[in-house]
Amino acid sequence: MPILDDPTNGLGPYWIAELNKMMAEKRNKGCAVLFSTHLLNFADDGPILHEGYVLATGSMDDVLRANEAVDLEQLWLKKIEERIISNEMEMLHHVVIK
Repeated sequence: MPILDDPTNGLGPYWIAELNKMMAEKRNKGCAVLFSTHLLNFADDGPILHEGYVLATGSMDDVLRANEAVDLEQLWLKKIEERIISNEMEMLHHVVIK
């Protein structure tokens, strides 16, 4: 299984498209490709992670639909905002209790 760390970093549009084709070929042969990227529309399915936490997982279409998001960037920003609010509420809880 190929593992790629931000494989599109520094690539222009042509080579991003070529990389996407290569990854699709691997997928069509039954191979999984694990990668991290800032291009959030690059994946078919899998976990969306931030700082070691799973924000969402599953097929990207299902995740978008379940979270009422139009694209993965909107989903990621929404999940990050939820996480920030959750962390702030947790911190407030500790302050109030102590």
